[in-house]
Order: sequence, then structure tokens, then C-alpha cells
Amino acid sequence: MTAKASEASRLALVALLGGCWQSSPPPVVTAPLAASRPPTVTTEVATGRLLTPGLPAVSRDGEVVMFAEDKGDGPRGNPNLAFVTVARTDAPIERYVAIDPNKFEDLDEPARQALIVAANQFLAKRHAERALEPMVVWPAPAFTDAGAPHELSHGTLVVHWDDRHLTIMDAGKQVVDRPTPPAWLVHDHPMYEDAPELCSNPAFLGGVAVDRARRLALVTISYEGTDTCPEPTSQHHVVGW
Repeated sequence: MTAKASEASRLALVALLGGCWQSSPPPVVTAPLAASRPPTVTTEVATGRLLTPGLPAVSRDGEVVMFAEDKGDGPRGNPNLAFVTVARTDAPIERYVAIDPNKFEDLDEPARQALIVAANQFLAKRHAERALEPMVVWPAPAFTDAGAPHELSHGTLVVHWDDRHLTIMDAGKQVVDRPTPPAWLVHDHPMYEDAPELCSNPAFLGGVAVDRARRLALVTISYEGTDTCPEPTSQHHVVGW
């Protein structure tokens, strides 16, 4: 193959890869980083609510993100907590159930406390393996007269999401422009089995956490709901650039 033909093949491959939805490789973080404390699970004294300081977090090499997942428990209100680890490409890696609400009710207080201890041991182990660094969680968005939020900003970064595209701007430069995967949306569905009425759960931008050094964002997609059409659990997706 001639040098000219080889260069043409290389350019064709670059063009093909550029059209795919793929995450960029993590940047090399050359500056020495101080050892961080592992994420933990604590209990809020006033409410008994579980808190997870240090999450979401990204591994020091920028390859994985870990976040806490709470699917709620409806009127019963038992704690519900899992730790989810996903790759930079948003591919799932691991889901560790720390507290199952269906089992929590039958446990005595020492057994409940043992779950917290086990959860913290799990977090400490993963921190030792991956050197987890906390991400910067942006202030929560709010509904306005215009409706549900679809854009958040912090410093020079602006994240905009709707049913069609996710875009991220950095100091006026577009660094992400991706179509929305169908799995991010909740499609209309029967209110109950064989019901003629349909439930609709419009999606909105529920939150953003960022690690600027590693060019990563954790984007939360949330859903509207009603008493008859409860909102589904929010989704969390990793986006790199």
C-alpha cells in the first residue's frame, strides 16, 4: 500500500469513528493528587435518612464512576440503597445492593446497623482499588414558570438536555453533542393492566455532577409523575469528552 493510500485509509477510519457515540479516553492526570477519604454511608440524625458523602465519585484514572442509587419505597418508606459502578463509556460494571427495603423491615436494630457497616466496608474496598475522587455536584435545578428544567450551568460549563439531544458547552465551545438514546426516555404506557388510559412521564434534567480534570459528567435524567402515574426512578448516565 502506498503512503497516500495508507493516509486515505487512516482518514476514512477517523471519520467512521467520529460518527459513533463513544467516550473519549480519559486525560492523563499528571499532577500528584492527595489521598482522598473513601465515600461513606451515614445516617442523618434528625430524619434517619441515609446520606452518602463522597458520592458520586470518579476513579483517579478516569475510567469508572460510582454513584448511589435510591429507588425509593413508596408509602412504606423503608431505606433503599445501592452503589452502582459504570465505565466511562456509560457501560454498567457493578451494582451492589447495600439495603433492600423488602428485607429491612424484618431486621432488628443491630442487624440494620450491620448493613451500614457492611456498606462502608464495601466503599472502603472499592476506594482502595480505584482511588475514588468525589465529583462536584451542581446545585439542584428547580421547576419554573417555563416548566421542568432542561439546562444547568456552573462556571463556564453549560449542560442542556432534551428528548433529542444532550449538549455540553465549555466557555462557549461545544464539547458534547449527542442524540438521546431511546432508553433514557419513558414511553407512554397503560395506567394499569388493560387500562384504556395511558400514563405519560415527561423527562427533564434532574441534576449534574462533574469532574473537570477528567472531562466527565454524571447526568441525571428525572421524570414527572402524578398520583395515578407515579414518576419512574431517575436514571444516571456518564458522559465524557
